[in-house]
Amino acid sequence: FFHRLEKQARDFPVWWGELYFEYHRGTLTTHAEIKRWNRKCEFLLREAEFFISLSQWLAPATTEQPAWPQDLHTAWQKLLLNQFHDILPGSSILEVYDQALSDYRDIAETCERLISRATAQFLPVAQKAPAHALAIFNALNWERTEPVEIFLPTTAEEVAIFDSQHRPVPKQVLQKTPSGQRLLIQPQVPATGYETLTVLEQKNRQPDSSLKVSQRAMENRWFRLRLNANGQILSLWDKQQAREVMAPGEKGNVLETYEDLPANWEAWDIDADYVYKPLSLFRCREVKVEETGPLRAAVRFTHRSENSTISQRIVLYEALPRIDFETEVDWHEQRVLLKVAFPVAVLSPHATYEIQFGALERTTHTNTSWDAARFEVVGHKWADLSEGDYGVSLLNDCKYGYDVRDHRLRLTLLRSPFPPDPLVAGPHVDYRQATDQGTHRFVYSLYPHAGNWRQAQTVRRAYELNLPLRCMPLDHRKKLSQPPRFSFLSVDQSNIIMEVLKPAFDGPGIILRLYESSGQRGRCQLRIAPFPQKIELCDLLENPIRAISCQPDRCQIEYAPFEILTLKLSYGSSD
Repeated sequence: FFHRLEKQARDFPVWWGELYFEYHRGTLTTHAEIKRWNRKCEFLLREAEFFISLSQWLAPATTEQPAWPQDLHTAWQKLLLNQFHDILPGSSILEVYDQALSDYRDIAETCERLISRATAQFLPVAQKAPAHALAIFNALNWERTEPVEIFLPTTAEEVAIFDSQHRPVPKQVLQKTPSGQRLLIQPQVPATGYETLTVLEQKNRQPDSSLKVSQRAMENRWFRLRLNANGQILSLWDKQQAREVMAPGEKGNVLETYEDLPANWEAWDIDADYVYKPLSLFRCREVKVEETGPLRAAVRFTHRSENSTISQRIVLYEALPRIDFETEVDWHEQRVLLKVAFPVAVLSPHATYEIQFGALERTTHTNTSWDAARFEVVGHKWADLSEGDYGVSLLNDCKYGYDVRDHRLRLTLLRSPFPPDPLVAGPHVDYRQATDQGTHRFVYSLYPHAGNWRQAQTVRRAYELNLPLRCMPLDHRKKLSQPPRFSFLSVDQSNIIMEVLKPAFDGPGIILRLYESSGQRGRCQLRIAPFPQKIELCDLLENPIRAISCQPDRCQIEYAPFEILTLKLSYGSSD
């Protein structure tokens, strides 16, 4: 059949762009906990594959290869099963989600176990955290200088932290307890690798900081914010570009609520007329400055309705040019839609949204019925609105429903429809209760930037939000058998993203999967250490296509717009 079809392919009509389905927009948000678990497990599996690959490079003689791929395979099967219609869309009966949540917890436990086991093959990981040595891992293919939280079980009055090159690592004390102290540190970690740190009980000079914070104002080297009593942004001044980010006379970070009662398929749909049914449910009841620097500043705003509570930290960093909104919601509304809105001083007829292995433009106007129908659209880790030389990206760590109309960037945070009513209700399930009741945690981030989303490297910023640096305690009494600082892979083009680093599915070797993220054509240079004996270009099923010619320590690869490149790295007969 397919061979006959292929012969006729030249006669088929071709559609360029998105085939937008004008129904079931609510499935981008319903059952938010399931969507959060899905995102977190996707990245945990990515990390597990990364750590296993590192162990096979750095300690091939001790790597327990046979059992691990099967553990990974089982975890992936569970994740993909739960991406089935109607589980991930949030339109299944409630019993389904009891099983799904159990599966996600199993996936997370499997990944953490594999990560710990793999790391112990090449670094002396401590079972109980000592206070003298740490390893910080970066699973992304560019160097990062970012804050990461750690716990040190020491009651020393002062501690100093140094990296492998004996440079002091900036730190901020978050909390001291009788059992130790929680710190925020800011190491420099190489691409696709790790950095080791030494902790000494001695004084360390506090780093210089541009952070300033009060209940109504926040500032760092990039931004100056003015806030009102409700945690809304009255002004966001971009200090680097000398311009106001918010639209004149409008407020940002506005938590909007609407009556959400679609005509049909309640768990599936959001109807266009919801915009005519605004609600005013929440009032800010408490404001508190929680952190003042030198690495991070935070103000917490607590909003309450008659039934629910939204607790949100607005966070500025010394090292990161983004604003985080760390949000925890105790949600007990029924048939209510919750969005956050940022009206920005940007004019463009198109906004850009991340999709899998690429990005997609959609209109910001309602010129045609097709344009008007896209009042709720899918985006993965980010959406962006940019004009000629400036733009604003809205990042998230577990949400999928966006809308951009004119100059208003909005992200859908929660819904609370009633679930589908099965023919025979389960004995312990109350189908008269709305979905999504209980606690939700999520982060969205505002990233104003010069240039467009490509020039601002929005894709990288979104990956950093979703895949933070990972800290592991080391046993300082054992000598390192590996370099104290290690980078396996670096790529010289910022638009090339390493999406997969994993053991080959069938046989020896390591699979490296890259993709071009900006819709550009070009050539990139890969540096890999240790360099493999052979690199082969493969298809997605890991079947070799051709060998890649290489120099002794690097290779060059050509890429096309949004192309996915799968490479097999071979290190010898046993790899």
